Amino acid sequence: NHSQSRYSLARVDGKLAIQKPLTSISNVTEDRARLIVWERARAPYRSVEDLVQRVDLPKDVFEQIALSGALDEYEGDSRKALWKVGVAVNRLTAEPLNR
Repeated sequence: NHSQSRYSLARVDGKLAIQKPLTSISNVTEDRARLIVWERARAPYRSVEDLVQRVDLPKDVFEQIALSGALDEYEGDSRKALWKVGVAVNRLTAEPLNR
């Protein structure tokens, strides 16, 4: 929830650390990273589902982001984040029931 589209410096536990850019994740292009960062500038993401709802990206990109560990702060680990991505994308793309 803090990475940018390029390398940046951040304070972690009082020390400076280099943050890897979103573009270091497989399938995350500069344009896709920019979409994520710009939308986050509007309001921080509250959850994996919030990210999926607000940013229009293919499912495989969200999966790569989850596998990279970038969503661990929401779900605790990459495996849970990957599962949550699948649930969120399926919910978003589900056809409404014909009643």
